[in-house]
Amino acid sequence: MKLNRMSSNGKKVLLIEGIIRTVIIALCLAAALIINYIWLHWQEGTAFKIICAIAVILVGILIIIDCILRPWLMYRQHGYHLHS
Repeated sequence: MKLNRMSSNGKKVLLIEGIIRTVIIALCLAAALIINYIWLHWQEGTAFKIICAIAVILVGILIIIDCILRPWLMYRQHGYHLHS
């Protein structure tokens, strides 16, 4: 049984999906940090800088996983069979 591959346009769709998801999560993190900095003042000084660094690292990891690895793995592993 031969499995057909995903269309190469599917990789583009998965990449766009990953970019949109990453931007939404990055905007939520940025909004939370800005609100904390301007209004709430829950964390100040060194703790706030560490939280900002962690947020940047998390977004970087998300970009690698969601925008690079996931489309490549889905394209490589996804197959389907059509009955005729």
